[in-house]
Amino acid sequence: MIYSYLGLSKPASFVNLYIRDILEDYIKLNGYEEIPLQPGGVFTTNPADSIQFAAANDMCVFLNADDLFAKSDIIMVFLPESALKNLSKTLKGHGIRNKILIHFNPGFNADVLDFGFENTYISSYFLIHEKGFQRMFIQGYGDLYNDFLTMCRIICIPFVELNSIDKMLLTTAAGLSDVLSETINDAVEKLIRISLYHNSEITESVIDMLKIKTADLNSYNPVKRRNLSFIDNQIETLDDAGIDSLSLLIGFMYITECNKSSSKHHITDKIMELGRKLLKKN
Repeated sequence: MIYSYLGLSKPASFVNLYIRDILEDYIKLNGYEEIPLQPGGVFTTNPADSIQFAAANDMCVFLNADDLFAKSDIIMVFLPESALKNLSKTLKGHGIRNKILIHFNPGFNADVLDFGFENTYISSYFLIHEKGFQRMFIQGYGDLYNDFLTMCRIICIPFVELNSIDKMLLTTAAGLSDVLSETINDAVEKLIRISLYHNSEITESVIDMLKIKTADLNSYNPVKRRNLSFIDNQIETLDDAGIDSLSLLIGFMYITECNKSSSKHHITDKIMELGRKLLKKN
């Protein structure tokens, strides 16, 4: 499989470094024959960024998105939210089929972007230790999804599959640990234990990472992004999971982040009101 990058951001560099390290370890053990994952290229709207990234990583530069899709099997998507939402139109308009698309924005689950079923879609969430990656959490669907998982196992990429509820809880836990003080990390730890209850090994790994101030590659703050739909889903997920008591922390986070905002906005006012309701509820 050939993997390429559509768009670039700081997480793209982390992900690419991780993949290169994984492949180097694989080659040491198995040699260069039949490498299951090989680098392709990169396309961005800024040619200078593409050239710099490609040169540093022994990849090619695609002149347009059509070339990227034609010559790649796996597309790592690092686009802004607005572009990510419109990606489905691009795919359908250009007849793109039988590709694996991986996005790294924790604000979107794999099944909420309405991409259809012509391709395989994977939502990936990384937690990283200050010395490197620990685990990849994923959810996805499509005809090639199991092929992707098989490839990960072959080259020894450690991963955990999450459903939508688990991913929301994990994202919430990361957001809380990023915003709230260390004095309430016990509550964050409880949230993580609930969200990853099905895999004790991964649970302890994530908790250890949080205790040593692990950086979250996909830190997502819905208040700063004024993402009301994500916040509504966040509150509903906590209720459905039977852990509405922890919504007190979520409400506190909403209010804290709204108070940090330097500009007034009607969506910020709505989020502030949601935070107050959660505090009153508890």
